[in-house]
Amino acid sequence: MSENRVRLNNVRLSFISLDKARDYQNDGKFKYFATLLMPKDGPEHKKCLQAMKAAASAKWGADKAVAMVKAVLASGAQKCALQDGEIKAATHEGFDGMMALKASARPNTPPKLLDNVAGSDGKALTLPQDTPKIYAGCYANCVVEFWASSNNGNGIYCSLAGVQFAKDGDAFGGGRAADADEFEATAAPEVKDDFA
Repeated sequence: MSENRVRLNNVRLSFISLDKARDYQNDGKFKYFATLLMPKDGPEHKKCLQAMKAAASAKWGADKAVAMVKAVLASGAQKCALQDGEIKAATHEGFDGMMALKASARPNTPPKLLDNVAGSDGKALTLPQDTPKIYAGCYANCVVEFWASSNNGNGIYCSLAGVQFAKDGDAFGGGRAADADEFEATAAPEVKDDFA
């Protein structure tokens, strides 16, 4: 893997569209996307910072890389894929104490979706693009690639190359489906027919 491309382990997924490319921001740009949540100052956050430094070094030179990463981080959501989750913690579940990484893929290069179960060859099984197994709130291993741009101001962004289901988590935005034993048999209600 190149220095600007990393595997992030056991990150929690939020705001995802991995089944099809969508125009999430109503700007005419259709993408596959996911927000990856990771603890602040944890190993995955540090991997992101190092990969951002590598992307900045490739774009602006090694001597400016650290300063550019700091400047882009301070510039906010429009110019940096990695953000402090506290910005959304009051209104969005799961963001408290986390860093949030926005990663996306173009419609012609959807991210590879993998199960955590291995096939007979020992490799993870590929999941269908519309799989329900990967959902907002589950944990996943993701391969991402950072890149820097000077278009309309300096920025560092993130491409989503692959998502591997790691383990279940509480789904964001709702509970689980009801079990059959949560219902009890009831008699059909009597319906009055006013038009007989």
